[in-house]
Amino acid sequence: MVNPTGNSDSFGLHERLDLLERGGVVSSTARSATERAWSVIAEFCAAGADDETAGQLVTHLAVALTRLDLKEPAPDLPTTVGDEIAGRTAEWRFARELAAGWEADFGQPLPEAEIGYLVVHLSVLRNRSGFAE
Repeated sequence: MVNPTGNSDSFGLHERLDLLERGGVVSSTARSATERAWSVIAEFCAAGADDETAGQLVTHLAVALTRLDLKEPAPDLPTTVGDEIAGRTAEWRFARELAAGWEADFGQPLPEAEIGYLVVHLSVLRNRSGFAE
């Protein structure tokens, strides 16, 4: 299982999360979980510190974990998107390992659609870093 620990201030991670938290977009619990997960995600994706796509992943993740924290429903993953990421087995496995840790933190599982959206972001980052599908 992936252990989402560590902290990195890559690409203004903390500044981005500060803005989201101060604006009431993300909860402090979700922010903390996102910060802990980032170093493991960055290593898995070999994400560049200045990669705006990494910022998009972090923003989506913090918002998704806030929905989980507040027990709000997740948006559906469109079938076409699901079809496009179906073969991304490494990303699905990694996302599910992260989600298992968050289930312990939040007391409920991350919905499959949210895992799917995480896979989309992971796939984009890994593609930009030269990983094959």
